[in-house]
Amino acid sequence: GGVDHWANEHSVGSAFIESLRWRANESFSNRTLELFNSFLSESEEHFDIILQVSASAGHPWNAQSLHNRLAAQSMPERDASWTIQLNSLPMDEENTGQRLIEWSAFEQSDQTDSDIQYLCAITLTWFFASSNRELRDKATKALTSLMIWNPSLYGMLCMDFARVDDLYVLERLHTAAYGACCIDPEQHRLHTYSEIANREVFDREDVPQSIILRDSALGTIELALLNDHLPEHVDISKATPPYKSKTIRLSVSEKALEKIAKRAGDSQIM
Repeated sequence: GGVDHWANEHSVGSAFIESLRWRANESFSNRTLELFNSFLSESEEHFDIILQVSASAGHPWNAQSLHNRLAAQSMPERDASWTIQLNSLPMDEENTGQRLIEWSAFEQSDQTDSDIQYLCAITLTWFFASSNRELRDKATKALTSLMIWNPSLYGMLCMDFARVDDLYVLERLHTAAYGACCIDPEQHRLHTYSEIANREVFDREDVPQSIILRDSALGTIELALLNDHLPEHVDISKATPPYKSKTIRLSVSEKALEKIAKRAGDSQIM
């Protein structure tokens, strides 16, 4: 029968997933993706394949493909699949995600392929969607390392993730850039990064409502100002409070919250 006949056969699905590890790039087609989606589950081996090929330049399923797929989804859609898988990602040395973090953080040199760094940077930035603090922290440090070796990554990632509706992701992206500036406050980096931080965060009507994001971007700008590397056209006053962000409006009134709390027994310990 067709794929529907075999979709629930674990042995067939596992054999197909395993074959993807050894398949040549040119052998991946739309049909391959169709079959993969048919066998797709939340099991570790399925997710591991996505991470394995993410840093493969020229691979049709690499990080750029992953980014296009995730960026097209809403945050609830990503949370229902991608984030759940991230949160259960093992942090041991044998795991592909952990190896990607370790390589990005500690194995960089002047000879490292910039295309590979870019692909790894995309995947690491999507790791920020996780609510696993350890994973987010390690991925942030790893992205900082990549930015130190490849300064162009900050601007490229800001363009890629400009329309992503997840402040968890964006705040860590700018935090990683600020970290790179603190570790390596070189003139060109400070000049370029402060310009990017200003453009992406402050030179707009709707300044993002994340305190961490604002603080990281402001830190980059202030560091450039301190070292006399801030571009002349960057208006520092726009980067400091108060901002013109939209007022946060809560749909639940205080009276309604008190009613819910009383019903739940807020004045009782047991």
